[in-house]
Amino acid sequence: MAARAPNQQNCVGYFWHGQVLVLGTVHDTTTHRHHALQITISLSGHFRLSLPDGPVCTAAVMIEPDQPHRLSGREGRQAVLLLDPEAKVSGALIDAYRSHSRVTSLDAALVEPLVGKLESLSRQTPSCVQARRLCDDMLSALLATPKPFKQFDPRIRDALALLRELPESKASVRDIAESVGLSESRFMHLFKEQVGIPVRRHLLWLRLMGALDSVLAGQSLTTAAHEAGFADSAHLSRTFRDMFGMTLSGCFKNSRFLQVISCSR
Repeated sequence: MAARAPNQQNCVGYFWHGQVLVLGTVHDTTTHRHHALQITISLSGHFRLSLPDGPVCTAAVMIEPDQPHRLSGREGRQAVLLLDPEAKVSGALIDAYRSHSRVTSLDAALVEPLVGKLESLSRQTPSCVQARRLCDDMLSALLATPKPFKQFDPRIRDALALLRELPESKASVRDIAESVGLSESRFMHLFKEQVGIPVRRHLLWLRLMGALDSVLAGQSLTTAAHEAGFADSAHLSRTFRDMFGMTLSGCFKNSRFLQVISCSR
């Protein structure tokens, strides 16, 4: 999708395997829940979060998976990071910050060093590389650990290369494990250890991103769903909604306010 000028769009959403970053003015129209772990950081003042127990006004928050919420950020700009709940980094964040509640306000001092950079880029259209670096910086700040350089086991590196070449609907965990000389159980364990997300979740993300790429290329939801291995467009929409709290068609119906960019390739 072509980039639009900042004053024509409220938000830009970057999608890739296991993570989504949204930069701009976020305003949820209804209370919703999603499977993704959510980190929201205000780039200007505070935002209002509506929860079942009442409203919260905060500058940074972690919302654990499947928690009902509604965010109103009309008076400012936000950075919203969505993480697959089965990713290792999600577990590390929950372990680090969970309190008595599954919605936790974060110490603004943790993310304050990033706000200037996030705010500046939120008014532009960052590249996928910049968006990923922003996510790495956010996670490093929250976990107080720099993101290490990944040196994959050669068998996992070969498996990832194979997954990039296969159609999303044709990938089989057993076949991939055999192709790199591992049993299925050993491959699944090593994949999560090295990549940070279970292989079946990675395959789901491949399918979701493949469908997203197809829709961005102008294909119908039905065609995109079938090519990515979903039963139909309804199955694709349900899966997308469960993960992110909105349907894939909703992303594009609201494209006046949200520019969707796939960074999966």
